[in-house]
Amino acid sequence: MSKKKFFFIFYFVFQTIVLCSQSFQFKVLSSENTNIYPYIYSLHQDSLGYLWIGTGDGLFLYDGNTLNSYPLTFISGDNFISSSTLNHKGISYLGLNNGTIVYRLEQKFYLIKESLQFKSTINQLQFYKNELWAAVQNKGIFRIVNHHVQKNPILIPNTQTYCFLIKENLVLIGTSDGVYIYNNGHLNLISSLPQTKIECIYQNPSSNTIFIGTEDEGMIEIAINNDKIKIIKSYSFVNNIKDITSDADGNLWVATMGEGVYFYRYNKVTGLFSQELQFTTENGLPNMQIRKLFFDREHNLWIGSYGGGLFQYYESAFSHILQKYNDKELSFTALCNYNEFLIGATSNGKLYKININAPQQYIQYEVKELENQKINNLFVDNSLILWIGTEYSGVFLLDLLTGKIIKHLYFQDELQNNISSIDGFGNFKCVGTKNGLIVFNSEKKDYEYQKITTAEGLPHNYINQVLCDVHGNVWVITPTNFLTKYNFTNQKITLNKININDILKINAICFDHKNQTWAATYGNGVFKIDTAIFNYTTSNGLFSDYTYSIAADESGTIWVGHRQGISSIKGNTIRTFSKNIGLYADCNPNAITIDKNGSVWFGTTKGILRYDFKKSVINKYPPTVIVTSLKINDIENVISPYVELESGRYKIQFSFTGISLRESEGVTFQYMLEGYDAGWSEITTNRTVLYPRLEEGTYTFKVLAYNYDKVASIKPYTITIRILPPFYKRWWFILISIAVIAYIFYLIIKIRERNLRRMEKILKEKLDQRTKEVVKQKELIERKNKDITDSIQYAKRIQEAILPSLRILHENFPQSFVFYQPRDIVSGDFYMFHQIDKKFIFICADATGHGVPGAFMSLISSTILKDILHLQQHITPSELLYKLDKEISDIFNQDNSETQDGLDLSVCLFDKETYMLTYSAAMRPLIIFSEQKWTYYKGNRHSIGFSKYDIHKTFYDIQIQLKPNDRFYLFTDGLPDQFSSQEHKLKVSGLIHWLEEIQKISMTQQHIEIQKRLVSWKGKEPQIDDILLIGIEV
Repeated sequence: MSKKKFFFIFYFVFQTIVLCSQSFQFKVLSSENTNIYPYIYSLHQDSLGYLWIGTGDGLFLYDGNTLNSYPLTFISGDNFISSSTLNHKGISYLGLNNGTIVYRLEQKFYLIKESLQFKSTINQLQFYKNELWAAVQNKGIFRIVNHHVQKNPILIPNTQTYCFLIKENLVLIGTSDGVYIYNNGHLNLISSLPQTKIECIYQNPSSNTIFIGTEDEGMIEIAINNDKIKIIKSYSFVNNIKDITSDADGNLWVATMGEGVYFYRYNKVTGLFSQELQFTTENGLPNMQIRKLFFDREHNLWIGSYGGGLFQYYESAFSHILQKYNDKELSFTALCNYNEFLIGATSNGKLYKININAPQQYIQYEVKELENQKINNLFVDNSLILWIGTEYSGVFLLDLLTGKIIKHLYFQDELQNNISSIDGFGNFKCVGTKNGLIVFNSEKKDYEYQKITTAEGLPHNYINQVLCDVHGNVWVITPTNFLTKYNFTNQKITLNKININDILKINAICFDHKNQTWAATYGNGVFKIDTAIFNYTTSNGLFSDYTYSIAADESGTIWVGHRQGISSIKGNTIRTFSKNIGLYADCNPNAITIDKNGSVWFGTTKGILRYDFKKSVINKYPPTVIVTSLKINDIENVISPYVELESGRYKIQFSFTGISLRESEGVTFQYMLEGYDAGWSEITTNRTVLYPRLEEGTYTFKVLAYNYDKVASIKPYTITIRILPPFYKRWWFILISIAVIAYIFYLIIKIRERNLRRMEKILKEKLDQRTKEVVKQKELIERKNKDITDSIQYAKRIQEAILPSLRILHENFPQSFVFYQPRDIVSGDFYMFHQIDKKFIFICADATGHGVPGAFMSLISSTILKDILHLQQHITPSELLYKLDKEISDIFNQDNSETQDGLDLSVCLFDKETYMLTYSAAMRPLIIFSEQKWTYYKGNRHSIGFSKYDIHKTFYDIQIQLKPNDRFYLFTDGLPDQFSSQEHKLKVSGLIHWLEEIQKISMTQQHIEIQKRLVSWKGKEPQIDDILLIGIEV
């Protein structure tokens, strides 16, 4: 063995890392993004295409766009769906945890009444020869024909039944003790199989073998010939299996609780299965606890989890590679390929070598010279030397056989060492920099080079890309309108201007199979340059007008990289890819390459994105188009193929959906209303169409649905609506009507004249009599109203006289306000201020009721408070509440009868020397703003006043240290309880939000601002309660 080969093997073994790099994408329906219950127990698809999802809390139907829930408790007494199936007539059946079985017919649910006898979980439902078979956990296997439970069930004593498989005249039954076989009335335990809990039994239609999934003994593959059972293989390393299914190619998929999903590829030649993949959280599976697997008619795999919701997976032509390394996202800024390998470089100087035929594996080069270098471009020459263009350090040359740097090309100035692009042809290597073009000729020694700048004819020294063609030219792309061509032989520069009117910034170009030039620009989309120039922009369907990379594959498809998206252009068809392929990253500038197999590789800010055209399969299943709603004059109408309406003018709205479970966000529609529209509408994503003015005539509404691959529904969904003409447009009716109307008018006039004269006399007599009575009642009401109003006005003056003067408050606290607004003339809310030396007491109270009753209560309470404060000068807020509570209870409960009379209030004692605020309250809160931050104190949960249900009242003091300029607010419930014009309460949170917004203005301005906001908030709504808000700045 040569030294060079030995060194290469040593380097490969000890200086590289080989890891699994591919990440799979799943669409997730969870409780976080939908209303689905996240514990999935059954899955099946009905004849229309709806996915039926049985959960631990109800049924959900999914059409790819909308998820609708259907609770079943009302009919079955249970909402836990444990199994489901579909019969040959398209009727769905559901088995529930309480043993009942429900089916749906013509949009309604019905109960199989005889299933009430089971009273145990229905673990499996299956139709066999038009008979419904049910595995009842604590009973056995039952047959149900025409919704009647048949006699002679298969009963297995002292065990639990979980699953079964019917094979001709045999029934395999999975139980808690193993597998039983039932044949011609005889039941026997299969002793050769593990005698443990059997979770599922599945027959693979491709291999015709049977797979048995166990709880703790793995998976066993068996075959049955002439009633004899042969064990083919045991897959013991798979644990806690919950479900087994296969795809259209016979490949096996196994669901486990705790180990994710296993994939076994089926070899059609050998008939054997080999494990190829395990889907776990490490490669994209959202949850490891899997209970159910189901393939729909579009070959999507639906994965039902235990606690994580429902996941959708299908093999996509797009795959994500090396998104992370050591939990850090990788941004691939440069890509190139040679032979069987792809070389990728990251923004932090890491190099990765990926086998294009097995992208799950990769090799990382450990190159110290490139650490923390941003690599902008890569190029492999014929000698397998990798040219590495960096952002600040020029070009490094790496021998791909040894993995070592053999040369470092460092140029004259800093801009020249900022490499944007490298390409080569024959002996020439071209390096694009931020300060011109550098050309190397391998025939010259010591890496001599030629520098070409604007002085030699370039339109700009800032080069975005260099691209060599097969004719001995290098195309130099600059952020201008020019495509620049430099010929290696004659060293001549040719400029081609592609746009005269606009200033362009061209990022990159490519050549397609017809040698047409395509230019990607920053802000102006893509240009195709041939004998004519055509511009592709977002108006044509391009994902974005800002393009960062471009390449052409052998089929003539142009691939364009954008921020968080990709566009493909083929002929007049433009397709875009973004979140629908799991792309949540940006395509890096010029980080794109196409390998020898035709796969397109994109370098993104979150790994490498690969497009494998071999896996690009058109979804040939058209959506099932359904009209889901028919509204006539905004009233929901029964949907039927023919609707006949009486004559009139109608507003008709159609709502529809296209049931396609693969890439459902790409479902589009075309519709027309024959008899109204001139033709089919443009293709749209709208699912509702409104016709606001339809009159007499016959109309046929037609709607087609297209899936993501533009495969249309086989035939349109149609509804015919006939609006009858008005009867008065018929000639015979017009003639009769004229005669009848003329005669009727004559009679009416005569009769009305006679009746009017009679009624005039009667009304005049009644009017005179009633007028006298009304005048008397009016005078009496006016006298009583005046007396009542005078009394209330006098009470108002008394109440206002009792309230303290605001002058005292403003003398001690200039920055303060009292917002006091009774609902009626008099109020149940009141406030008090009391000064004791350097201490000041604030009281904000809300008496029972409002108006006159509240005013009486407030007068009594304020009088008691004044007495207490004069008798005890140094009383604490809580002591004040205790004394007030006792006095109020004594006054209003002399006979010990129950009453609701009382009040809620908050009391604050503020020490002006120490800035200590002592707070106690009965049902009223306190809000403090300090340094623009607020604190909320609820106070004690007891009202003042007697209550035989609240005899152990507790009032406590809260001491709060304030600082100068701190603000606190006391208020009653009138303001938070006020309704807006949209019938929403302001609430305490709304009041706090108001106060937060006005903290930067003075207290006086706050008073004005709150009054304005209240007027705006309630609009035309009446004030519902007395309002009191006290604001103090210390």
